[in-house]
Amino acid sequence: MSRMRSPTKKQALFLIVPAIIYFLIFALYPMIENIILTFQQENVNTGAYYFVGLKNYYELFQTPHLNRIFENTLIYTFLVPLFDVVLAVPLASFMKRLNKAYILPLVLLSSLIPLVTAAVIWSFMLNPFYGILYYIDKVNLFSNPWMIVVIDVWTSLPLATLIIYSGLRSIPPSIEEASQMDGIIGARKLFTIDLPYVKSSILSATVLMILYGSFTFDPIYVVKSSAAPFSITDLAYFSYQLFFS
Repeated sequence: MSRMRSPTKKQALFLIVPAIIYFLIFALYPMIENIILTFQQENVNTGAYYFVGLKNYYELFQTPHLNRIFENTLIYTFLVPLFDVVLAVPLASFMKRLNKAYILPLVLLSSLIPLVTAAVIWSFMLNPFYGILYYIDKVNLFSNPWMIVVIDVWTSLPLATLIIYSGLRSIPPSIEEASQMDGIIGARKLFTIDLPYVKSSILSATVLMILYGSFTFDPIYVVKSSAAPFSITDLAYFSYQLFFS
């Protein structure tokens, strides 16, 4: 047994090392570098950075509308994954039940559209001056962070659906047959068999959607001209404004 385990461990290490290197270079290092930058400021004459302690944090908490920025960030971070998972579960279950090859590409269609393009489509479609809303209520929805949530969910829902759908497809046929023999079908089967079996897939989708929502940037950048100042800004976009202003 020990002779068999040694090559297996070496193979596993060989496969995981590239991922660790990628994580250290493109995730951990930028994160540490950004934390260090928060304690520094740039000399406009020389371009050199010098240590300023907590001065940047003090100025940050003196920023007007900071509460609104934090509130928007929390909305994007937690409500986007909530809506994604709540909608993805029945959608994935429907896809599995229908079992048609053409359904999956249709569901994934919105995720294939670049984020900027998707945001532009929504901004044109819901523009209060020449979009659909012009003929309905002529109200500007882009001053409301919920409109950004809609765009985020529209673009991220296919990924969450795909993850949960993959989990549902991995349920062994023996379990499916046993549930049918016991008369466990429909919603009862979904809540008592399917969801417990794919809880790891649901957890994975939730974590990915939290990351997706917490870094919301493209929709805000596209529709900011139609929104009131700070009405839809989150920490990701606010950091961009501070760095390039």
